[in-house]
Amino acid sequence: MRRRSFWRAAVVAAVVVMVGSSCQWTFARFDAANTGASTNEKILTLANVPGLDEEWSSTTTLGPSVTAPIVVGSRVFVASSTGLAAFDAGGVEGCSGSPKTCAPLWTAPGFANNLFVLGGVLVRSGGSGIEAFDPAGATNCSGAPRVCQPLWTSPNPAGAGVAAGSEIFAPGQIGSGTAVVTAAGCAAPASCPPLRTYPAPCASLSLCTSKYTSLAGDDLITSSDGHLTENTGMVAAFDRSGAQGCSGTPITCAPRWATRVGDPIGPPAVAGGSIYQAALEWCSVPEECAPRATLTALDRATGAKRWVNPLSTSFAGIAVADGWVHEAHSDELVTYRDPGTCITTCPRHHRAALGGTGRASLAVANGMVFVGNSNGVSVFDVAGVAGCTPAPIECSAVAHVDGFWTYELSIALGNVWAVDSTGRLHALGLD
Repeated sequence: MRRRSFWRAAVVAAVVVMVGSSCQWTFARFDAANTGASTNEKILTLANVPGLDEEWSSTTTLGPSVTAPIVVGSRVFVASSTGLAAFDAGGVEGCSGSPKTCAPLWTAPGFANNLFVLGGVLVRSGGSGIEAFDPAGATNCSGAPRVCQPLWTSPNPAGAGVAAGSEIFAPGQIGSGTAVVTAAGCAAPASCPPLRTYPAPCASLSLCTSKYTSLAGDDLITSSDGHLTENTGMVAAFDRSGAQGCSGTPITCAPRWATRVGDPIGPPAVAGGSIYQAALEWCSVPEECAPRATLTALDRATGAKRWVNPLSTSFAGIAVADGWVHEAHSDELVTYRDPGTCITTCPRHHRAALGGTGRASLAVANGMVFVGNSNGVSVFDVAGVAGCTPAPIECSAVAHVDGFWTYELSIALGNVWAVDSTGRLHALGLD
């Protein structure tokens, strides 16, 4: 019998009641700092994770361009370039058969490149702008099957944003910066205009776009890339509140500092006093050299480069927690120990072969690193102890589930929520 006790008490009302609780995965990379590391997961442990198995999968596919699953109360949400879908996290409502499959409880058409939770609403950013939905699928929803319309919108096209308080920080389009809108006071059918803008720092003779945003404390961290010249991508820090360095009508804000690192690969991850940014440096003469990928650690207060490590072109993402920096590639996981003391470069602490190819994703929870790629989902000990050999430390997975190519994953409620290459959601849990 699979684990079900957690869900017997779950009711639809929990979607709203639990939004502010500790059981969620509410941003693509868990938090607004884009660490990719859950501080909430307590059910899955190194001792029981070998029992991980698939509990159910979705009946629908959303295509390959999918977001990481978002977990809110008793609901799991996945968005893509074709639409947004909500599922019962307990695998009960809308679910049947053996092996069990689950149909969406509600859907919403439209493109998304990001999905997150702000207060009591589910927020989607994409080509149609920023749109907010009722996670319970009640307000502005109708029909059978149930289809939902936005509670409110901010019409400017937006990239992968984050949020804090009542404010949403979302990158714009080419030549624009990060615009800030507020959910406070927004109600159907109102459109919510930007409150202020943080222009993308840009080298001369270039046209730059803010690609990613992260929030930590009073800091808004943005990463941008250039369009007319190469290697002009920058990481910059702004005052999140708009109290410092901001002026004019409409309000625009200047950065406290900006550091060139190359064109970003994924969002900056902010942990403690450091910012970690993967980036790609292009060759001005492609025939003479190959692009160079790097992982740069920046001082959060000053923007100074603490260390720079080379990356392979198969780099897929990072996750940062408790002084550990985990770097996923399509075929390996590399971990560094960086309590803030690495200088110039940071030596590898341990690695693991993944045995896969192509796109990969990773997340950290409760002392474990979960990595998804074409070989399914593999789980490793964060510290390089369980399943690992003596120095040089090489690690094997302490758990593995295969049968699908994992594009994105999240960890919450004692489950691994994995989206495969077709956009199908898989719920992995304990027997």
